[in-house]
Amino acid sequence: MASGTRCQRTCVVVVDGVVQVIASSVPLHQRVARNLANRLDEQLPDGLVAECDVEVVLQPGARATVCRPDVVVTSAGSYGDGCHRLDAADVLLAVEVVPPGSKRADRVTKPMLYAKAGIARYWVVDLGEPVSLAAFELVGDLYKLVEEGVGRVELTWPTGFSVDLDRLTRRR
Repeated sequence: MASGTRCQRTCVVVVDGVVQVIASSVPLHQRVARNLANRLDEQLPDGLVAECDVEVVLQPGARATVCRPDVVVTSAGSYGDGCHRLDAADVLLAVEVVPPGSKRADRVTKPMLYAKAGIARYWVVDLGEPVSLAAFELVGDLYKLVEEGVGRVELTWPTGFSVDLDRLTRRR
């Protein structure tokens, strides 16, 4: 590797059967996703789990669409087999962590794909200043904003879920 060049990891997603190679997330992005999954996991009812780095099959078949949300919530039974791939029907919540300057995919393209696949809830955690969370629910074939906030956020789903968004960026 040439001096001054950093290693760029990539991630592969499939949309309508077409392979797309995208840049992998940076450490802050990964930390926020992991911390949010941990907070969710601590507060979810028995039988539900929050996981990171799981492929979700949004559309099966020859023209498949497979995405990798930053965090998903699913039933423990769906994820219990150790497989890192879920069907969209098994995903109760998909979360995308949005770094500054990368909003189009996470605010336009992915919600459209997730809605088409029938995923009931979609959250966007925006890493801009201040860190914010927008919670959407599927109404018909579109997502409707139902809750949003900055700082300490309390949401109605999952029941009584509370998270300090500013702490998600911290190492401990």
